[in-house]
Amino acid sequence: MPISITGMFAPSGGAGSFNLYDPADMAAGDVDVLVRLIAGGRIYTNGIAGEIVIQTGAGTPSHSATEGTLYWDTVANILYCNNNGTTGWTAIGAGGAGTVGAMGAPGVDGVDGADGWPIPGPAGAAGRAGAMGAPGSDGVDGMDGWPIPGPAGTAGGKTLLWFFEGVCSVRTHGMIHRFTSAARFSDVQLSVPDGDEPTNAALEIDIETSADKVTWTTIFSTKPHIDTATEVEGEHGTASVTAYSSGWFARSRITAVGSTLAGNNLTVALVCT
Repeated sequence: MPISITGMFAPSGGAGSFNLYDPADMAAGDVDVLVRLIAGGRIYTNGIAGEIVIQTGAGTPSHSATEGTLYWDTVANILYCNNNGTTGWTAIGAGGAGTVGAMGAPGVDGVDGADGWPIPGPAGAAGRAGAMGAPGSDGVDGMDGWPIPGPAGTAGGKTLLWFFEGVCSVRTHGMIHRFTSAARFSDVQLSVPDGDEPTNAALEIDIETSADKVTWTTIFSTKPHIDTATEVEGEHGTASVTAYSSGWFARSRITAVGSTLAGNNLTVALVCT
């Protein structure tokens, strides 16, 4: 909106040589104004009341502008200046990132400082022993040594013993043996100490078996015996029952004795497999 000039202000080019604009139009950005100062020209503000404002925008500038135009990035707070009259801008508001200079030569090592005070004293006495720690976990069992145990051997034989103490007489021994497993006849052995042999008649024994301790059966067809005054170990006789079941019972009897000396301290052994 043109404003007429009256009063003391008179343009040197005569009336109508320039226009003045309403401040409202200028604040709204509706006025295109070109100000060119001659040598010695200045633009002043009224103290801190007036302001000279440059271009502003959010972010780095990329638009074209006259070389030398200033621009303020309101996001990063950096001042830029156009450097080529088009879209080239140089940041001048923040410190520029210059190149790192070459590393200087290492400095000379400083002189070693003197030892501090106090000088270390003698070693102190040994401290008390610490408390015993908790027992460790059991280690893993080691492997079986060599050689590995072989298979079990064959079970040994079974021997049933009866001892008739003192002077022998026709009688049944009180000891009754029980077969805890099946067995077979191997041998029968009779003996008396030297000097205790029978005289004038043989000392004869029998061995009987039973399944119930009620009914007893001899195992011999010819009974074992010790001859008169000639043998310490007797004749073995002939066995007719040679297999004995588990759970059977066995007993021994004297069936005949010597006539003058009966025989003393007789031992009877039934050997089985």
